[in-house]
Amino acid sequence: MWVIDRLYKNRNFLREENLKKELILWNIILNSNKDEIKIKKFNKDKNKVQFEINLKKIRSKNSSIFDKSHLNRILETFSQRTYRLNSNHYNIKNLEEMTLDIIKDHTKELLNLPKHLQLFLCTEPNRQGVDETEQRNMINESINNLSYFAQKPKGHWYLKDNKIEYKDKKIKKMKSIDCIISSKNIDISNLSTLDNTQKIFFGYCKVIMVAGGHQDNQLKDSINFISQCNNYCENVSNNNFYFFVQSDGQEAMNKINDLTRAIKNKKRIFAGSTDKLIEWIKLKINE
Repeated sequence: MWVIDRLYKNRNFLREENLKKELILWNIILNSNKDEIKIKKFNKDKNKVQFEINLKKIRSKNSSIFDKSHLNRILETFSQRTYRLNSNHYNIKNLEEMTLDIIKDHTKELLNLPKHLQLFLCTEPNRQGVDETEQRNMINESINNLSYFAQKPKGHWYLKDNKIEYKDKKIKKMKSIDCIISSKNIDISNLSTLDNTQKIFFGYCKVIMVAGGHQDNQLKDSINFISQCNNYCENVSNNNFYFFVQSDGQEAMNKINDLTRAIKNKKRIFAGSTDKLIEWIKLKINE
């Protein structure tokens, strides 16, 4: 359970950081005038409002450091949320009736809320990839003394058709490798140049805290990854490549047996929580 506690603690810390940054943006929105933020156009197909932001004018009266794209994302979120959830309150019958005054009124209400409620309404940390980052941190804290390092690969790496391939662009409907663990003194940018005796671990990392539709899809994705690993291990045996699913969270723990049953090659493939994964990695490194 220490892994789950740490993931929650990290999420809560980052949620506090998110709120600090977004309170600045909420105040900018509330105090903006028509020369600083304008509604540019409406995209009915995507149920989206597009904004025009005059960054120079906003910064001329705000000393706080902020990112324009972040401000734009908050404006889009507020307009969508207000239309979707508060259209009756603001008497909005269609998206084109959205105005900056409505968005500002919504923002004012958020700013008047107590902090513990504001934390519910700022950006969710688990949508920022923070769980996977913390999962890698926990691995590295345990294997650093073995001269191995867990890292998020640059670009997109895919396991398909018994090959591990690098792609500059993301392939839709395919799940890329989230984590590569290798000796610190080797370059993993080109796997074809590596000595086959080098032990390298390729991982798919998920955190599933509660049950639900999206979470069920994550479980299916993990099993699909294991299926690709099974095929690879069955057809490629001339290297020391290993594979794992790092699956943390209460609901993930409830589904570990499903993942384990999907594994055919127990020697080269592992599925489990971070603490169990660390034990397995250490064992394989020392073999």
